[in-house]
Amino acid sequence: MLLEAGRALDAREHFEIIVRARPTYLDAAAMLGLACYLAGDGLAARAVWEECRERRPEDPRVEAYLAMLARNDAAVPVAVPASGGDGEPPSTHASGRSGRKKKS
Repeated sequence: MLLEAGRALDAREHFEIIVRARPTYLDAAAMLGLACYLAGDGLAARAVWEECRERRPEDPRVEAYLAMLARNDAAVPVAVPASGGDGEPPSTHASGRSGRKKKS
């Protein structure tokens, strides 16, 4: 299987073909969502899984996928640079714009 082989983009293409040909095949749609997620497209995965949930609300797999997506959305850290952009840690001494220490 393409997903197991780490080929999420290829799997996504295949599942898109299957879902277009058989739109009522919800198992393929759920796997399309998983392929989207593993390919890094969380928005597409959410859209696919929410549609699956509307069509088959009793499917616990879809709820699990949406919960996984929500957990990952909440866990995304916001990158804050720890330096002035030169790779050095921020200075702890007071300095003016010229970079010289202020006189006390």
